[in-house]
Amino acid sequence: MQADNATETAASMRPNHRRLLVLVGGPFPGSQDDRAGLILARARGADVLVVAPALPIPGERWTIDLDARKAQARANLQRWTDVLADEAESVHGEIGDESPPLAVADALDSFAADEYLDALGLEHSPRRQRRPCQRLRNLFAPAPVSPGPRAGHA
Repeated sequence: MQADNATETAASMRPNHRRLLVLVGGPFPGSQDDRAGLILARARGADVLVVAPALPIPGERWTIDLDARKAQARANLQRWTDVLADEAESVHGEIGDESPPLAVADALDSFAADEYLDALGLEHSPRRQRRPCQRLRNLFAPAPVSPGPRAGHA
């Protein structure tokens, strides 16, 4: 492709990159997980911002340990950014508010994402993957035939 203006550089002519916002709530579950695999595929060649909200930690009930929450979010963020760095054009991360919707809203203030992918709850993905499939099987399964009160009467 040739530039119409001779002063345009190759950097200014490169195609627009997709900007992807990924919300994570746990460690990277592995590329065999369907949703994690989708996120890896969508991150290929994109500018990615990973947001890890400072979610409540297991066992937290009466006291709130903000330092522990941030440490857990930082560890999750590091795992995701390490994995996505191999696929993405660029990867950035930030620790967000404890409320995932607020964490996303805050991130969108400084990052104009083209696409948003939610990876909350992927640490429990084997169980979560089976449930939708079971619901689909139930939806498309033939209805059970049970004899009604008039069964056998013609």
